[in-house]
Amino acid sequence: SAKEGEGARTRRQTAGYSEESNTERQRGEYAEEEKDRGDVQPFHWFCPLHSTPPSAMIPWVLLLLGISRLGVEAMFSQQPQDLVVVAGQPVTLPCTIPGYHGVVLWIKDGLALGVGRDLSGYPRYTVIGDHGSGEHHLRIQRVELMDDAVFECQAVQAAMRSRPARLTVLVPPDDPVISGAPVVSLRAGDPLNLTCHADNAKPAASIIWIRNEEVLNGAMYSKVSSETLLRDGRRESTVSTLYLSPSNIETGQQIICKASNKAVPNGKETSVMIDIQHLPLVNLSVEPQPVLEGNLVKFDCSAKA
Repeated sequence: SAKEGEGARTRRQTAGYSEESNTERQRGEYAEEEKDRGDVQPFHWFCPLHSTPPSAMIPWVLLLLGISRLGVEAMFSQQPQDLVVVAGQPVTLPCTIPGYHGVVLWIKDGLALGVGRDLSGYPRYTVIGDHGSGEHHLRIQRVELMDDAVFECQAVQAAMRSRPARLTVLVPPDDPVISGAPVVSLRAGDPLNLTCHADNAKPAASIIWIRNEEVLNGAMYSKVSSETLLRDGRRESTVSTLYLSPSNIETGQQIICKASNKAVPNGKETSVMIDIQHLPLVNLSVEPQPVLEGNLVKFDCSAKA
């Protein structure tokens, strides 16, 4: 009858609503479990549950329940940490998930490096460690500036990801260069201006001037430094100018420019020799004195410089 048909439809709708409510409640419970698991980052899944009928949602629900249970059982015992490394050195980012035997991805600045241990697109990158023990460490040979990034380790089937780890790459400056080196000549009485630059450093290099094993930081010394960001947006060049008054210069002195940053704390240095050129002193003499008509006269001209 019409009433019996209407009642059947009402019961089916009520059952579907109840099934969907139970699914939402289960998803909420497992989300709370994921939330309580320390610093493991939540994994985001996108399933069209709200647009499918209740009967079609069952496989999705079972998949989510299985993944959530894997996430509860699997835990990170080692996660990558923030590291600072000098360019050219090797580095290892640890990732260990005991008891997990699924796919592990390494992520660099939001992009996957490969699937599992296949990182063929990155010849300097290798996943090392005992896979059976859940070790998936990322080894980077000869670190370059392009490796300066944020890395994550993700366990796909367990729906887990590690904390993000910042790898900071330091680059030492090129050897400093003094304009006019190795010998700078100037006339006596002129001031001395020296310019030294240290390029391609990360972070920018600091420059000091040294004479007779002492840093030149007196009243007659001034330094003007300018930092220029290079095209890659990460390395910098530093320029420093030294001024010395004429009274503070001696010929034969050696002045050193020393550049350093965190990559080379002991610094790199170069030097210049100062050559002061004096105006000649001319002396003219006449012999004999006095000069008489018919006598032989000798003129003597000497110059000292």
